[in-house]
Amino acid sequence: MMNTALIITSNPELESVSFLRAAAEQAGMKAKVAESYQKADLVIHRKYGMDYSDLDIDVLQREGANTLNPVAFQRICRDKWIQHQWLLDNELNALETYKLPNQPDKEGAWVLKTIRGMQGRGVTKFDSLEELLISISSLKDQNYIVQKGLNFSSEFRCVFIGDRRFWFEKTGGNLFKGGSAQKVTRPGQRLEDMADVIFNQLSPRFAAVDFLEFEGELYPIDLNCYPGVELIKDEMDSVVGMLKRAVK
Repeated sequence: MMNTALIITSNPELESVSFLRAAAEQAGMKAKVAESYQKADLVIHRKYGMDYSDLDIDVLQREGANTLNPVAFQRICRDKWIQHQWLLDNELNALETYKLPNQPDKEGAWVLKTIRGMQGRGVTKFDSLEELLISISSLKDQNYIVQKGLNFSSEFRCVFIGDRRFWFEKTGGNLFKGGSAQKVTRPGQRLEDMADVIFNQLSPRFAAVDFLEFEGELYPIDLNCYPGVELIKDEMDSVVGMLKRAVK
């Protein structure tokens, strides 16, 4: 009997959904797209939890679903404050970060982020503490973190596809707002070491992590269980192989 891959998404028209559906079909599976959980041999969950509810991944855990990325990893990916705590717990470099209502009291550049967000949305940069505090005073809720703003020299992305890694150096800002990226064959040992920790602790099958380089230090800034496919369109064979292994 043919295995079934279920892609859970609220936006079936996304390029990433079409790509993953094609990959599942090339892997010999029947691919279905739905907004909520159904029994399947492999569940590719693509919802970000933007409504601050985790009921959609709670059901995956309760049903013992075979998910592309572990549910525990998805919980970390969804919440930037939980991500920050995880980085600290695993002794990885973490930016100075506050969860509202706690606020910084040092002058300098700061970044205000919604605790849950995607594709760079919900991120506002401020050049001064005063500007930040004025903005915070007008917020309607406390679902935000504040991170130290860095005038970073480089930004890297690592895309995990099964046990393979693909590295890119990003230029021109957010990839969804006109930025671009070049493939990197030798990212450096420090980046590889941090990727090792993430892979060994969280067991991603299809995920991405962004890193900033500032004054000789490297900082993981975003763990993403629901990555886009704009950088790995040429890696379809790797994705197909990863999906095949995920249902064995």
